[in-house]
Amino acid sequence: MALSAETYDNWMPRVMGSMMLRPGLQYVGSTKGNGQAAHLPFIFNPDDTALVELTDGYMRVRIDDTIITRPAVTSTLYRWNSGGSTWDTSTDTSSTFPDATEVGYWKDNDESGGTSAYTSGGYLSMLGNGTEAAIRDRKVAVSGANIGVEHALNIVIARGSVTLRLGSTEGGDEYLTDRTLRKGQHSIALTPQADFFIRLSHAEDITALVDSVTLQQAAGDMEIPTPWAAANLQYVRGEQSGDVIFVACDGIAPKRIERQGASSPRSWSVVDYAPDDGPFLSLNTGPVRLKVSALTGDVTLTAEKPFFKSTNAGSLFRLTSAGQQVTKRIQAQNTFSDSIRVTGIGTGRVFSIELEGPTFTGTTVVTLQRSVGTPGDWTDVTSYTAVQTVNYSDTLDNQIIYYRIGVKTGDYTAADDLTATLTFSAGSITGVVRANEYVSSTEMSASVLTDLGKADEYTSDWYEGAWSPRRGYPSAVCLFDGRLFWAGKDSIWGSASDLFDDFNDLDEGDQRTIKKSLGSGPVDSINWLMPLLHLIIGAPGAAIVAKASSFDEPLTQTKFGLKPVSNSGTAMLPAVRIDSSGICVSRSTSRVTELSYDGGSYTYVPNDLTAVIPEIGLPGGFIRVAVQRHPDTRVHFVRADGTACILLFDKIESVTCWVTASTDGLIEDVVVLPGDDTPEEDRVYYLVKRTINGATKRYLERWALESQAQGYADNRIGDSGVRWTGSSTTTITGLDHLEGKAVVVWQDGVCPTVSATDDTPKTYTVSGGSITLDTAATAVYAGLPYDADWMTAKLAVASQAGAPLTQRKIAKSLAVVLADTHARGLKYGQDFDHLSGLPRVEGEKVVDPDYIWRSYDKPSFPIDGTWDSDARICLRASAPRPCTVLGLVMGIEGHDKG
Repeated sequence: MALSAETYDNWMPRVMGSMMLRPGLQYVGSTKGNGQAAHLPFIFNPDDTALVELTDGYMRVRIDDTIITRPAVTSTLYRWNSGGSTWDTSTDTSSTFPDATEVGYWKDNDESGGTSAYTSGGYLSMLGNGTEAAIRDRKVAVSGANIGVEHALNIVIARGSVTLRLGSTEGGDEYLTDRTLRKGQHSIALTPQADFFIRLSHAEDITALVDSVTLQQAAGDMEIPTPWAAANLQYVRGEQSGDVIFVACDGIAPKRIERQGASSPRSWSVVDYAPDDGPFLSLNTGPVRLKVSALTGDVTLTAEKPFFKSTNAGSLFRLTSAGQQVTKRIQAQNTFSDSIRVTGIGTGRVFSIELEGPTFTGTTVVTLQRSVGTPGDWTDVTSYTAVQTVNYSDTLDNQIIYYRIGVKTGDYTAADDLTATLTFSAGSITGVVRANEYVSSTEMSASVLTDLGKADEYTSDWYEGAWSPRRGYPSAVCLFDGRLFWAGKDSIWGSASDLFDDFNDLDEGDQRTIKKSLGSGPVDSINWLMPLLHLIIGAPGAAIVAKASSFDEPLTQTKFGLKPVSNSGTAMLPAVRIDSSGICVSRSTSRVTELSYDGGSYTYVPNDLTAVIPEIGLPGGFIRVAVQRHPDTRVHFVRADGTACILLFDKIESVTCWVTASTDGLIEDVVVLPGDDTPEEDRVYYLVKRTINGATKRYLERWALESQAQGYADNRIGDSGVRWTGSSTTTITGLDHLEGKAVVVWQDGVCPTVSATDDTPKTYTVSGGSITLDTAATAVYAGLPYDADWMTAKLAVASQAGAPLTQRKIAKSLAVVLADTHARGLKYGQDFDHLSGLPRVEGEKVVDPDYIWRSYDKPSFPIDGTWDSDARICLRASAPRPCTVLGLVMGIEGHDKG
């Protein structure tokens, strides 16, 4: 019945018309320290899911509702005896790097072009040459009791990326093949069958820093440090691709939450999302000129006048040189420099070749190669075997030729260490550096990410990265059209097509990265991005659609238009997608808008879903939202007062129904995972703040299935509930989290009552984590009680003349059609203070007080009503007794005269 109820609490309606006493909330576990939390769903596929819990500065992960925990182990890290050639029996459990001594406990297996050593600040520094790697190994001694037991390595990378390998032999990969560990925090699990080896390696020619490697010995939860404090949690936005959740948060640098592959479901990381090639701001934001001390590796970035701030740490800088210079240190065969591009005529094509030591024996052959038109088709030009500096002219006037220099396979002598450089006065090379540490207002240490074109020469042709502590960070993220989009600070950025870490705007073609300004209005903090048929941007002032054209072409840098579709603004909480429509909360936080595409006007049309009950978001507005698709489409909104407001939504059936869900506590968060049960029902989780024995607790609780709330032996109606099975007993344990609370129970298919004359569900007070039943049971569900109340809207019926709303009327009878309902499961009346139960005699037979009506369709029964201009019908069901109402017929008598 449209507009059927004024009160609709803890009843769960279905699209096709029935409503049931909502299933109970099953206790899953506490948050870390019972602190505030936000949850991100991890869905690799419907059968491979997890829940990511974020609290104040930490992340934990639940798989199948169980927190990943690490067992206790007594294994240790052996020390390498650098003065000899054996592993010392002296052991450690954690390897931090306060000095060179600790670095020495790791066996040095550096390749000829790699260097690993202690560096100030307490780090293991690792530097390769682009081909050969810095390598350090450590042995882990696994005693007999620890064999076959999961071990965990907690690894912190402070700069760059390091490759991790785990094997049963030194350098082996029997437990983990090479895995790239980005800058950040890592918890890596393995189950060794004997002693094993840790190998860290790094081949890039910029320094990586390892902060620590710890073998976790104490039993405990996997807890990974994060940058998100409690105050940030409401702003966290996540978007998943495969094993990675990309995370945006207003004011916090973008991150990646990584599962280390489906084969390693218990290994997780929180690392930087830090593309090496953008995005960038406009040209020369100084204005000031910049220079670098070298073309590759670790360099000093210098400003001509004060410009840098400490908040530039982590910033990208892209510099374009006047002239071209490429250089390559050669310490292995098949090593070549980047290329220079030679154009022009005559002497304008001359470039210099410089070869220098420190070691050049004359047996290594250095070869100059060229490629015509484009790099790639390299042919030999000439070769050199001695230190020298020469000029070269190719006499190929008006042609574009690319040159590089290096050593081919078979032409290198192991003793040699030399540098080859090409310098051409014309043209330019664009390179990228990342600022690492602030030295002064004119100097930053930096790492070269893309080789530069000139050293020690100022340039005004440079760009600063768009993301940094100084310039701010994006506040929203989503995947759309094969690109990863980030938005915030008046801009939106899209990665290169199918390359989620590529933001090089110098590339050509429609596949290159996208960068657009969002224009006028309050757009500084983008609240959300939503991928519908088009990309929708939720700004404080409006919802904006991004379209290439009216023909639904893919978005590109040249085909990217922005049009507002709703000027009611949006709130700082995520929007949710339902097929091709989106649902978002308005700027007021108390109204909800549907954005649906209209094929006739080629735009999105806003529809206020709270128009039928505009006060549903009050008091306080909505603070969390998640969508459930099975068994019906339900959007769960958490209200600031701790109530869940649930929107039952079906466009085809024209259903827009709001109900509330309340419990003995405050609901603070909601998250949904795909169902893993039959019949299919999504898994809905609430985070509930409860007061237990005067203390604040925060529990993650999962909705029971509707099939578990129908009065069968497994009947889970009761909040923060626990199901217990075992040998027949009166003592039910496992209720420590409800200490001091009164709970109702469903035992062996029945609900205990207060007494033979009082059929109110009996409550039992939890003491010492358990309750004592009156009679023994083998299967019990115990949880907090709750009521479900339903009251009709004002009844505009039973009048023969005039306006029925103001006429006196009385509710005289009621007939109900029920299913799966306890014989004492439904009460009715004209108000909630005067309620009666279902008839106790049906067909001249006394109804068993524990009977479950699988189908109930009986004649009407009287209501003890009174004459009133606002007569209503009220229904109440109470945990743990199931009740499903399929329909009702009201007997209302009116009085047309006052």
